[in-house]
Amino acid sequence: MSGNWFAIFVFSITIGTVWLFSVYDWGYGVLRGMLLLVLGLFLLSMQFFRRLTFSSDGMLRWAVWAFLAVVVLFNLFYGIRTLEVVRSTRYLGFDQAQMSYHAAKFLISKVNPYGQNSIVDPLVYNLAIARYQNRTECIKYSPQKMIASFSAFWDRPGGSAEGMEMFFPVIAADKKCEDIRRAFGSLGYPYGPVTIATYMPLVLAFEESGLFVAHLLLMGILAVLLFWIGWNLTRRGNAILACLPPLLVLLTPIFRHNFLGLAASDLPAVLFATVFVALWLKGRYELAALALALSLGSKIAPGLLFLPLIIRSPLRMGLTMVIVLAVFYMPFLLWDAEGLKNTFLVTMVNRSTDSTSLIHFISPSAALILKMTVLSALAVLVIWVTRRGWTGIRAFRYLAFAHIGFLFVAPSIHNNYLTWLLPVLGLALICEIYSNKRSQNSKKFKEEDAD
Repeated sequence: MSGNWFAIFVFSITIGTVWLFSVYDWGYGVLRGMLLLVLGLFLLSMQFFRRLTFSSDGMLRWAVWAFLAVVVLFNLFYGIRTLEVVRSTRYLGFDQAQMSYHAAKFLISKVNPYGQNSIVDPLVYNLAIARYQNRTECIKYSPQKMIASFSAFWDRPGGSAEGMEMFFPVIAADKKCEDIRRAFGSLGYPYGPVTIATYMPLVLAFEESGLFVAHLLLMGILAVLLFWIGWNLTRRGNAILACLPPLLVLLTPIFRHNFLGLAASDLPAVLFATVFVALWLKGRYELAALALALSLGSKIAPGLLFLPLIIRSPLRMGLTMVIVLAVFYMPFLLWDAEGLKNTFLVTMVNRSTDSTSLIHFISPSAALILKMTVLSALAVLVIWVTRRGWTGIRAFRYLAFAHIGFLFVAPSIHNNYLTWLLPVLGLALICEIYSNKRSQNSKKFKEEDAD
């Protein structure tokens, strides 16, 4: 069987499956869970395709190169068009983009975006205003007036924090009002300080459109990096396979719409996690630790799922991560530790499910059983791979299944979360396909690091 054509077929099916997530979004949590299961089973089925031949097909290679070039240009045009609209209107329509912009502007003006006296999450603020309006023994306000006046403050160009203090209602000092006090003290930026640092220079230079300039650059770097990793995974011998992971990322509306159309804030975390994998495969452990720390400093997930890869790594790798994370988080801990804790921990604990998630549609007990089953399966996989040794193919196999399992039992499966999965899924697929190459010792490929 032709390995190149088989790989193109596999990625076409994968792209089509991922495309369905864009069509079936809110209200389709069960279907979205099943689509994740399909992707996992599809990856698992690659074990049963053997004796693939990879011929040097020049025409096919040039056709794939040409198609990739067209897709890159389309994404570039899409991103520039969105950038121009934002530059002319100075309006950001997506809440994550609004939060990232305001967080950067607040920090530039020396206002703590994680502080108890900061409002950087408008949706949570509006929900708090609506939730506590009847707790008149602790708090009194007109919810309509509060939300309307806050919206006017939030939507004004420039992202200034001036006048923000007037939107915090006066809360009685009684202990029974502590939950309300904590809620209004947990409205900080829900992403890490590395994300702010990534956006800040370009926000300073280009205001709101700086987010989209950053994303055009980061998307370009991610696409090149995915090709480079794929090229190395195929022993620098198959450009067709190497083109497929960037095509998976660039062809699916999930990536393009979320990052180039909306400026969702997950891109720095995804990019740094991918950089970590590239450096880890090469044995550059200190630099890999730096990249993983930057991913964790951008957002806890997906970087958390990459931690098992460093279980048997040198101790200096863990120390490097701790130092880098301390550099980014310590200033905010010293500035307002309670605000930082509330922003991350309180929001995480109080998070509820929504209709994009499978577990939203099942009972709490069934959801708990499902979570424990997935967690146990991933723990067994980590233990098994750690005992056998973390090779390239085993690492990508684990990462793909870990992302699928994590999203399968997550309280929400928003499309920007699915962007965590696509890079590692694409790389896992070409690992599995190339390991079935007939002309090489397949077992040797599976046992060695793909460097």
